[in-house]
Amino acid sequence: MSGDIFGYSVAISDTTTIVGAPNDDDAGSNSGSAYLFNTSIQCIADLTADGMLDFFDVSAFLDAFGDEDPQADFTNDGLFDFFDVSAFLEMFGAGCP
Repeated sequence: MSGDIFGYSVAISDTTTIVGAPNDDDAGSNSGSAYLFNTSIQCIADLTADGMLDFFDVSAFLDAFGDEDPQADFTNDGLFDFFDVSAFLEMFGAGCP
């Protein structure tokens, strides 16, 4: 909310970010809040979530694409077309961090 002073203090360590809002009053007048964020980079093309890009991710994409599963809508336009295939292949080719 206005006046919470979100971002008054910030701490970053590896993939964790903590942001303070000292005047947040959700738990009482100016009780303050701290927000915790995981800032790790996700590998979007790793559809099997095993940390590796391989045949199983391609297979998972093709299954999701065929089923018109939102997981295969790589362009986030609600359509399942060449552009989703192209976006998946581009991300797959780029690899994971």
